[in-house]
Amino acid sequence: MLRLAASMPRQFHTAIANPPFGAGAGSATTGGYRGRRFDYHVIAAASRLAERGVFLVPRSSAPFTYGGSDRFRADDGDPEYQRFTQATGIVLGANVGIDTSLYDDLWHHRPPATEVVTCNFRSATRSTPPGSGRRAPRVKVSQ
Repeated sequence: MLRLAASMPRQFHTAIANPPFGAGAGSATTGGYRGRRFDYHVIAAASRLAERGVFLVPRSSAPFTYGGSDRFRADDGDPEYQRFTQATGIVLGANVGIDTSLYDDLWHHRPPATEVVTCNFRSATRSTPPGSGRRAPRVKVSQ
């Protein structure tokens, strides 16, 4: 899917996914991101296929905390998120208030901490082609 996305035109309004969590191999053909988080590779690939996206990601991949918290807490994300944003121009935003921890107590085992992130791929612009070595500008996404 990651290689296919690089060669296809945008043809969908919204990409929705629960990408695999954890480290995974990817390439710059998925949008310029060369890091270890596979969920970011899937988001970068989706940016080639759709105008916007909604993804269930590990809490550590989101630049905010909402699920299981008494209030929304935004931050700048960890260094890997900063690398992803710089490489792709994609900024992950908050959702409309979905608390992913609501049913944690109904699981047999403790589920991973997650967040639902949204992104507007139309606003994510690159000043250079993916993989060219230069970084794209940071893009703000309106909620």
